[in-house]
Amino acid sequence: MLHEVGFDHTQMVRETGFNSSPVTRGVLIRAVKPATTASNEGDNDMGGLLNKYQEFFDGAYKDGALSARTKILISLGASLGAGCEP
Repeated sequence: MLHEVGFDHTQMVRETGFNSSPVTRGVLIRAVKPATTASNEGDNDMGGLLNKYQEFFDGAYKDGALSARTKILISLGASLGAGCEP
């Protein structure tokens, strides 16, 4: 998966012990992402990606049929139900 987004030479360094569920495990990964020289990378720009994520987050949690507070509480309950630690 990391290779698909531009990282090379990925390796698992060690397990962290912070497992979010019985089927997943927390690991520390080391990877290299080659520097890009083109200034028109568009969405590959970290600022652009963060802005797109913020737009998604704001859209998902805006008041609608359910209030933003209710949506946040549902997502908290779902993550706890999945075994994630707060």
